[in-house]
Amino acid sequence: MFADTHTKKMNPRYFLFIILFFVFSIFQVSCFTIKNPATFSAQKLKEAVIKKNVTGKIDINAKYLPGNKIEISWKTDLPDRIRKISIYRSSTNLGDITLDKITYPITIFDINPDPDINSFTDNRTAHNTKYFYMLSVQTESGRIYHSSVVSCKTANKSIPPLKSPHILIDKVNYFLEIVDVGKEIKRYPMALGRNPLKRKLNQDNQTTPEGIFRITNLQSNVPQFYKAYDLNYPTDIDKFRYRFALANGIIKKRNGVHPGIGGEIQIHSGPNIEFNWTFGCATIRKADIDELFSIRKIGSGTKVIIVGRNIDREDLKVIYKKRSNKEIKEVQKKLKKAGFDPGVIDGVPGNRTRDALGRFQLKMNLPLTCQLDSRTAKEIEKIQISDTQ
Repeated sequence: MFADTHTKKMNPRYFLFIILFFVFSIFQVSCFTIKNPATFSAQKLKEAVIKKNVTGKIDINAKYLPGNKIEISWKTDLPDRIRKISIYRSSTNLGDITLDKITYPITIFDINPDPDINSFTDNRTAHNTKYFYMLSVQTESGRIYHSSVVSCKTANKSIPPLKSPHILIDKVNYFLEIVDVGKEIKRYPMALGRNPLKRKLNQDNQTTPEGIFRITNLQSNVPQFYKAYDLNYPTDIDKFRYRFALANGIIKKRNGVHPGIGGEIQIHSGPNIEFNWTFGCATIRKADIDELFSIRKIGSGTKVIIVGRNIDREDLKVIYKKRSNKEIKEVQKKLKKAGFDPGVIDGVPGNRTRDALGRFQLKMNLPLTCQLDSRTAKEIEKIQISDTQ
C-alpha cells in the first residue's frame, strides 16, 4: 500500500542527538517556570532574558531611621562605568508589577552617579507604611541593570492636639499630610487618578487638580468610597484657565463636543491604594480616613493644598507672594515688551494679565497656570526693559 514500508535501523548517533535535544529543552523550560503566570507579562519575560545574558551585580539594603526616614544603601559590581542611578519607590510591591509610573504609585529619585556616593536618605515617606525599593543603574554602554526589591516599614505616629491644621497632598511623593501652623504632623500613603502626572484642566476622569482648595462637605457614609471630603474644585483660577484653554485650542473635542471643566473632586477611601484607579480624587486607606474624620478641626472650610509637577511648593510660594503695585506693573511691562499685551499697565493682576501670562507660558513651553508661578517669574525676570517704559 505504501511506497516505502521496509524498516531501517536507526543510527546510534541520531538517537543520542534526539535524547540530548529533549533534555536541553526540558532544562530551558524549567529556567522560565513561573509561580504565578497571570502576573508575568511579555515585558517581564524580556527583562528576564536580558538579565540572564548580562553580567553584573547590585546589592541594595533599606534601613529605617529616626524621624520617619529610610536609608537606601547599595554596592555595585558592574562591567561598565555608571551614567545614571535611579531609585524606584512604591507602597506597592515593585517585584509584582511593571515599572509603570502612571498606573502605579511610584516615586523615582534620580541620584548623582558619583562613585563615592552609595546611599540615599528618603525623607518623603508616609507613616505606618511598608515601602518597596529597587535600584536602576544605566551604564555608559546604555545597558540598564536592576537590583532586587527590598522593603522597609515606617513607624506609626499619634496625632497631638491641633491648633489650625490644613492638608497637603503631594502628588509626586504620594502622601497626604496634616500640617499645623507650619509644622508637619503626620503623613498617609495614597493613590491618585488614572493619570497622576498631569494637572486637571477639564473633565477627563483621570487627572487630579493642583492648587489651593477648601473642604466644602464631609460624607461619613459613601457606599463606594467609605468616607469622603468634598473639595471646591473648580476654583476661580481653574475656571479662568479652562476658558483660556478652550479659546486657544488646547482642549480637544470628544464626539464633537468640548468636555466640561469637571468637578466632584474628593479625598476618600476605597478598595485599595495599590494602583492609581480614581477619576481624579486622592484615595487613602480606610483606617487613615477614620483617623482624619476623628479630628474635629479638620472639616468644612479646612484648606487643602495639592502640589504636583505643574504646580509645586515653590510655585505656590511665588503665586501667593504679596507684591506691590510697582512690582506688578514691572511684570506687566515685561509681558508687553515680549509681545503679550496685559492691557492697561495698572499694577492690578486682573484677567488681561492672566491671559498674557497664559500666552507667555504657552510660548515658553511652561506649565499652563495663568499665574505668576516660580518658573514663569524666572523667565519674565530675563526680559530687559528701560526705565522709561
